[in-house]
Amino acid sequence: MNRRLVCFYITLTGLLLGCQQTKLQFTEVEPARLPTFSAPSLAPKLATSRDNNLNRNKAQVYILSSGHQLHRLPGGLSNLSQLHLVAVSAHQPFNNLDILIKALNEKVLWLAKKQKLNCINSLSISASMHSISLSLRCAPSELQQATKLLADLWSPGSFDNLDLAKVRRELAIGKHMDAFSGNEIESMWADKILSENHPYTKALNNQAQQQALDLTTLKQLQQQVLSQSQWHLIIEDNRPIDADDRASLAQALQPLNNVFPTQKRPTPSFSPYGKTLYIIDAPGTVQIQVRVGYRLPLTVDTQLACQALSGWLGRSFSGRLYYDLREQRGLTYGIYGRCFDNPLARVLKFYGSTQLRHSGAFIRGIIDHLELAQTSMATPQEVYALNTYFQSQFDLMHDNRNQRLQRYIQLIVKQHSWQQLTQQQTALAHLDANQLNNMAKQVFSQPPVIVLRGDLAKISIDLQQKLPEWNIKTVTME
Repeated sequence: MNRRLVCFYITLTGLLLGCQQTKLQFTEVEPARLPTFSAPSLAPKLATSRDNNLNRNKAQVYILSSGHQLHRLPGGLSNLSQLHLVAVSAHQPFNNLDILIKALNEKVLWLAKKQKLNCINSLSISASMHSISLSLRCAPSELQQATKLLADLWSPGSFDNLDLAKVRRELAIGKHMDAFSGNEIESMWADKILSENHPYTKALNNQAQQQALDLTTLKQLQQQVLSQSQWHLIIEDNRPIDADDRASLAQALQPLNNVFPTQKRPTPSFSPYGKTLYIIDAPGTVQIQVRVGYRLPLTVDTQLACQALSGWLGRSFSGRLYYDLREQRGLTYGIYGRCFDNPLARVLKFYGSTQLRHSGAFIRGIIDHLELAQTSMATPQEVYALNTYFQSQFDLMHDNRNQRLQRYIQLIVKQHSWQQLTQQQTALAHLDANQLNNMAKQVFSQPPVIVLRGDLAKISIDLQQKLPEWNIKTVTME
């Protein structure tokens, strides 16, 4: 290479490297801004519906001769039947559910090669802390055979032929992927918002058991599910289920014993931490992940407040946080709210990510909106938009088979009726400004729990400047 070109290349490279060391220019804090809702003048007038769909998806429930419950939900346009065998543990979570689901997924792959049932390739698994669903999509003539297959997955020898080394590898890979992608923040968030001793926190991520997993341990986990579960068979089909069909289904479920519900396990009380920022230090990351929220008592009034506040501030596009922190100030790609309403914990969570230079301004913006919700009444247009959101969300659920099924399983877990769900939906669709303001005062009066993940060396000064009243505490995953 020409000597003059070499010198130019070295000089240019040096300049580029120098640019990479330029000091970050952090974003200034601005006052919180509220959304405005003015309909376009040429927008069509849409008919409003306040039909709560009380009977549209009403289930037919039968007690089978085996003691199990059979639920028939309306089906879709397909001639196939959707079949779901659901293990429900209403008062305590399933321990080591992550291990068990990996093993069940491996079993599904094995069955796809060995089983001659026509619909075997549709076998799928979904789970929550209190329910495990095994599902098949089969012809009506295969219902009894398919039900027996699902029940047999819980038989004592069902895991004998699994490649446990592969299951262990996949569990280990999952742990590394979480650390690489930043999902480890969810484990830390659970530790802080629930406490390390909460049943949900202790139910997952047992590293020692994952690494030493053997057949004996796996059978013990399977036995735990059998010892604490009630079994529900859900069939989505428009055809009636006659007495002969119910008898054959009961026979297929006979090996599964139903457990009588026990009392709810007491959960540790929660004490607010005050104004503390918990930070997972992740050197070299180019953004920070943020989790902000509250653990609410399991009372009737907080159930409504959790849903209402998550939608008011955190629904995408038209929520207060998204409108201000993204649409107006460009601090994030998205900021969202969600209510996690489970039998042993109710958590209101706001979550999002931002660039390093927006760190302090982004968190300050969230906190400002939590404070503003207590003092600033929602306008009639904002309330109408929120009411419409909740009603539309409910209406759309009826047209989404998966959402409708998951909501129905949640009702079984909580031992609630469909009518209770529609009553809550009616309350959400008729919220007013005074209710929202009172809910905000009730929930947001204490400092929220805040967990961050980012490069502490680059953002610590900005955090101290923008949030001087908050203490910074570094935390690490075990």
